[in-house]
Amino acid sequence: VNNVAWLEDNVLADARQEFNLLQANPFVQGMGRAFALNSAIVSLLSVAGLFLVHYFSARQRSYEFGVLRAEGLSAGQLFLLLAGEALMAALIGLATGVLLGVGLSLGMRSYLNLLLGRVEPGLILYQVRVDWLTVLRQAGLLLGGYLLATLLSLGMLLQAGVHRVLRIGDE
Repeated sequence: VNNVAWLEDNVLADARQEFNLLQANPFVQGMGRAFALNSAIVSLLSVAGLFLVHYFSARQRSYEFGVLRAEGLSAGQLFLLLAGEALMAALIGLATGVLLGVGLSLGMRSYLNLLLGRVEPGLILYQVRVDWLTVLRQAGLLLGGYLLATLLSLGMLLQAGVHRVLRIGDE
């Protein structure tokens, strides 16, 4: 029992103190901000890319969707069709992004060790911890952006009107 108290007082206290000092280090804080900024930029570019894909896809496929609407496809069914396509693309993209992100973070461990060793000699990064709650939150935000892109695409297709789309196709 005495040994446990000594360990808690000395070893764990030292580890907590070192951890707090490391978190207060301006370099480590800047690195955290850089990763957060990187995540935000990649997310914005991803959603913007999906908006562009949906926009050009809707323009290119407007005749096809016009024919489907003329054959009796409802707006809800058209939304389900577009949402199904977007969901497949989003899930494949998110899974690929998460796998690449985890792989790159593991691959950057040795590079980060070089940088951290310059800031705090003897400091070694043994393990990369993935904050899965943040990953899930980010995925939820991206899926929300994808849903918005799908809704805008649907609105654009419905606004085109079946009669205009089919007449354009005959020319």
